[in-house]
Amino acid sequence: MGMIPHEILAEGMVAIKELLEGSKQRPDPEAALAVADAMQHIRAISPRSLDNAIGKLKLLRKSYPSIALVMLPQTFSWIDSLPD
Repeated sequence: MGMIPHEILAEGMVAIKELLEGSKQRPDPEAALAVADAMQHIRAISPRSLDNAIGKLKLLRKSYPSIALVMLPQTFSWIDSLPD
């Protein structure tokens, strides 16, 4: 899978902050928790843990498509570029 770009981790942190503060939309703590839960293993030590994080991010995209599109574009561009 290669290295995880630091930009993805930073993008996740910014999204969590914006979702909690409501700087771009109404505050959404549930969505912030979903982003945090999905991103927590992105710097995985094991492939299984990284696969888990990617799976959670894909679920996040289904549950919160506007957040994925607007707040996490680099993350999902990276995920979409991964081989199946």
